[in-house]
Amino acid sequence: MKNIEIPSQKEIIDFYGKEDRTTVVMEELAEFAKVMSKYKRYVLNSEKYRNDPRYDTHEIIESLKEEIADTLIRIEIMQEITDISDREIKGQINRKHRRNVMLCRDAQKRRLEE
Repeated sequence: MKNIEIPSQKEIIDFYGKEDRTTVVMEELAEFAKVMSKYKRYVLNSEKYRNDPRYDTHEIIESLKEEIADTLIRIEIMQEITDISDREIKGQINRKHRRNVMLCRDAQKRRLEE
């Protein structure tokens, strides 16, 4: 994430409750997955669907922006509910990034050896 500040969700969590908010988190992540599927199918393969008016790539991109925002808010909610700090998340991000870089390098090395 690049310098996106998510406001505290404490007031919303306090009003609706933790159980309700965790259900909403799951629902929003499912919506994100649905839009990602449309993005993959219709935007990344736009040549195939270019003349099909049912698949407006601009509309899909706008939906994706909205779902990314919803997902970031839901992540903030989960951090606040569970008391997981930004520092802890950053540590996991760095660990996973290092692992992914190593996997890419290993795969690239294997390709060169073939």
